[in-house]
Amino acid sequence: MATVAVTGWHCSSDAIAVEACRTIENKRCEAAMGCTSGIADEDDVTACQLFYRDQCLFGMAAEEDPGQPAVEACVAAIDQAAVCKLSTMTDCAQPPALSDSDAWDKSGCTIILNPELLADCAFLLPADSGEGGGGEGGSSSGTGGSGGSAGSGGSVGGAGGAGGAGVN
Repeated sequence: MATVAVTGWHCSSDAIAVEACRTIENKRCEAAMGCTSGIADEDDVTACQLFYRDQCLFGMAAEEDPGQPAVEACVAAIDQAAVCKLSTMTDCAQPPALSDSDAWDKSGCTIILNPELLADCAFLLPADSGEGGGGEGGSSSGTGGSGGSAGSGGSVGGAGGAGGAGVN
């Protein structure tokens, strides 16, 4: 009987910033409760987080890990947008900084579902995305999405990796 020893055999990935993706998506799932019918209660939040735990294994769409300070700033900006879920950013008492001047008329929910519109989350769009008519991550990018797993274009996870995978 022959025994085969397999050494050094493992799966690897070129995924970038898996944990950063998970941190951002966990916050987005929490903040999105009530923003879309797909996340109506705590069970939906948990399901969303479990989905992105695996989805983030693909990594972020960015070319490099943004680093913990950038991730923390992005998460804080998502929290800030969540305070204004039901109003536009223009009507928000303390709105987060936005990366797209067209985003001021959008609700906090829209910003949560499209975090690349936040100045502190702009790294979610790859530099060569060509979106936003000049690379600022325009609101017509279709990232995130309102419903459907992984959104309609994705930014964290880009419908498949971290850069804006839309929250269901």
